[in-house]
Amino acid sequence: CALASGAASGPPCCVLELTMIQQQRFGGSAAATLSRVVATAGWLGLFRGLGPSSAREALFAAGYLGVSPQLERLFDSDSSLATAAASLASGLLCAAATHPIDTVKSCMQGDLLATTYGSSLHTARTIWRHHGLAAFYRGYAARAFMLCLCF
Repeated sequence: CALASGAASGPPCCVLELTMIQQQRFGGSAAATLSRVVATAGWLGLFRGLGPSSAREALFAAGYLGVSPQLERLFDSDSSLATAAASLASGLLCAAATHPIDTVKSCMQGDLLATTYGSSLHTARTIWRHHGLAAFYRGYAARAFMLCLCF
């Protein structure tokens, strides 16, 4: 249920994050950015990175709705310290699991016409080949901190 719920949030997250990444690269309002994306890549261009977006959201929701409550019970559900420890552990675990997927998605969305990054698998291979494993975890600390606060 948590995986499906997360995956269902993938399409809106995909469009919103693609818009944000394109605005960061080229500027412009949200409406102008959406128009430029559609003019450049067609309507399907709005969904570039949908696979990794949905996968990331599915894993995040599973962690949020499944892992964190289980850890609270394991630690001692009546304690505020247990809740904080479960949030910290869940956030770090989910960040570790989802950050490489988010990196692939972001690279794809920044390269709207797929000149460097093609499919999800091609993007992952390209990142691995040119930058190694560490590249999948660039920005991990900030994402992990944010996710710990979410849990």
